[in-house]
Amino acid sequence: MPIDALTVQGVRGIRDPLTFQLKGHSLLVQGDNGTGKSSIEAAIRWALTGANEPTEDPSFTTPESFRRHVKTTPDFPAVRVEFMDRSVVSVRPGTFEAEGKGNEYRNACRAAPPFLRRSELLDVLKSRPVDRFRYFE
Repeated sequence: MPIDALTVQGVRGIRDPLTFQLKGHSLLVQGDNGTGKSSIEAAIRWALTGANEPTEDPSFTTPESFRRHVKTTPDFPAVRVEFMDRSVVSVRPGTFEAEGKGNEYRNACRAAPPFLRRSELLDVLKSRPVDRFRYFE
């Protein structure tokens, strides 16, 4: 299902709420190092698959403590994904809320990730064509 809007706050390099009005269009993120590209990807992955949730660990003490912004409290990170059919997926540390078909969408994303990191995309492209099409089914 196409995404209508995405709001991210307190995830890695993104401290204050940042909203993208996608209106069902694709999102291509390009920028210099340290500008938040991976933060956006981590936020979407957290909301849609449950992976990479920010922790309560003090900043820079564990690998997981890099998942939230260094100047935010453990309960501050949040991601909200609004879909074109008005379904919603919303996460905060330790919580998940869904409206409409949000739970269905999250389960589908867990079964087959809806986006790929560069290394994952290269693996798919290097595979045999028949295997490549199976991934995208």
